[in-house]
Amino acid sequence: MAKNPTAKAKLLKAQRAWIAFRDADCAAILAVSGGAIAPIYFQSCYLDHTTRRAAALEDFLKP
Repeated sequence: MAKNPTAKAKLLKAQRAWIAFRDADCAAILAVSGGAIAPIYFQSCYLDHTTRRAAALEDFLKP
């Protein structure tokens, strides 16, 4: 990946789009949750999305 600047740029663009999706999705979760437990649902959403994305990136970068 380091030797391919085009691939690196495309992955960076994809990651930025994924971050925007994660933020919007978790904000929606927060908006519909309400109450004292809403922050827990919000943080859980971030953790779930991030865990899945990390696994996907690890699979993507395997030789």
